[in-house]
Parts: sequence; structure tokens; C-alpha cells
Amino acid sequence: MDILHDALGFAARGFIVFATIALTVLFCVAVLRRRRPRGSWLRVKPLNKQIEALGDALRGNLMKRRELRRLRRKRKKVEAGRPNVFVLDFKGDLFATAVRNLREEVTAITAVAGKGDEVVVRLESA
Repeated sequence: MDILHDALGFAARGFIVFATIALTVLFCVAVLRRRRPRGSWLRVKPLNKQIEALGDALRGNLMKRRELRRLRRKRKKVEAGRPNVFVLDFKGDLFATAVRNLREEVTAITAVAGKGDEVVVRLESA
């Protein structure tokens, strides 16, 4: 009888430790979920500087310095009238959960896009 009493006491202490750890983890998860930004937000990432830097690195090895400088000056003049290209990433699933976000992104782009600007939608379906 004494062994049964000790075993039940040990099991109760183990359950208390397990419940304490589980509640702490659940509390942390709940706090982290609340920290997510409420509402919608857009992340804008200009890609043209990165692509131009890669091209300049290649051209730097192939061209002379004077030719590269001329090319950069010419590029600055052309950039003023160049249209924008907006790229949207759409990751769709069977339940169409990302459609709302896509709709908001398109609405935001239509507010700022001008004549001649382009929109590219990259689709990925699960």
C-alpha cells in the first residue's frame, strides 16, 4: 500500500511539472501571436539597385573604366522616364486564403501606378 501511495505521489508531481511547462509554452505562443501586426501591410523591396550592381560587376571586368562611366551616365538619363514594374507574389491554396491579401496589394498598386507601369504576378499554388 505504501508503494502505491508513493507511486501516486510521484505521478501527481510529474503531472504538475508537465502542466506547468505546457501552460508556459501556451502562454508564450499566445503572446507571440498577439505581436503580429494587425491589419494589412505591404513590404516594398526595390530590386533595380541590386540587379544593376550585379550587371556593373560583370561589366567592370569586361569593359574599360571610361566606357563603364559613360554607360552609367547614360543610364541615369534614361531612368527618369522609365516605367515601374511591380511584382506580386501570390501563394494560393485550395481554400483561397491569400486572395484577400492579393486584392489589397492590387488596390495599393492601382493607387500609385501610372500610365505605362506594369504589374507581374508570380503564382504558386499548393
